[in-house]
Amino acid sequence: MSEILTINNLNVTPKNDPNRFLVKNAAFSLSSGKTTCIVGESGSGKSLTALTIMGLLSKQLQSSGSVVFKGQDITQLDNKALQSIRGAKIGMIFQEP
Repeated sequence: MSEILTINNLNVTPKNDPNRFLVKNAAFSLSSGKTTCIVGESGSGKSLTALTIMGLLSKQLQSSGSVVFKGQDITQLDNKALQSIRGAKIGMIFQEP
């Protein structure tokens, strides 16, 4: 199976407190044809990680690191390009509706 999503050194911090890491150095890869779940305690950064991958992070937060989807770092895409990917090529399911 080939990797379709690779996360490297993903960090999320509040813009007004860049030394406070909400997600720190997250790194993982997802392969085509596999189902992957991110599991952790409440407040461990699962939702923030998913929102960052999707380009849906709150304006009060900032991220660094790379999110490579099918060979392209999608952190460099504008909102219009991200909208064409969301739902059609990449998605997420949260625990709570």
